[in-house]
Amino acid sequence: MIIQVLGVQALGPLGPTNFLKHIIRLALDSGVRPEMILLLFLLPLVAALVSAVRYLVGLQGLGIFTPVMLAAILWLSGINPGAYLFLIILAIATLARILLKKVRLHYLARMALLFWFVCVAVLMALFWFKLSTLSVLILILITQDFIKVQINKGWRIAWRLSLETFILGLIGLVLLSWPLLQRLVLLQPEIMVLGTAVLNLLLGRFTGMRLLEHRRFRRLPK
Repeated sequence: MIIQVLGVQALGPLGPTNFLKHIIRLALDSGVRPEMILLLFLLPLVAALVSAVRYLVGLQGLGIFTPVMLAAILWLSGINPGAYLFLIILAIATLARILLKKVRLHYLARMALLFWFVCVAVLMALFWFKLSTLSVLILILITQDFIKVQINKGWRIAWRLSLETFILGLIGLVLLSWPLLQRLVLLQPEIMVLGTAVLNLLLGRFTGMRLLEHRRFRRLPK
């Protein structure tokens, strides 16, 4: 699809309004995978979308990069394998932390042992779910944020934030899978880059109430 889209595009002389088009063409000619090009252009937009949902709606998730990386994994590996392995990793991390709760260990040693449990569980899960090496590594690293929240704020908040992270990842997956947006990235990358930067600047100046805050405080007396 990418080659067909770019095949009908006339680049013209190199200039400030089309230099990214030339970079994309050179990258493809050099053997860079088309999916990698789409990710590099779309992931900043997904991050901006995660920020927008956080500021405007109130969904927090596990930071900003975790939902973005989860969206990329779901796009590259498929929603079912990525989602199942994500849930398995969180469940194993929770179970391992419960088992190690009464064992007196330093923090780093405890985290290393938790990662050991997670890696063993992932090894067993890979018999059923086929994911790339990079996807598995990112999912395992996501566990660290989940465990930190469990330690600092409890397992209920950790699972709530993980659910919100998964929802944000699904929203990002929709964005990454949108054919019209993919076509715009390939044919007008300069507009995409500039538009993403402008969106972040606008979000950075937002001072209103979030949607969930409106629901929370609507019963208070005016």
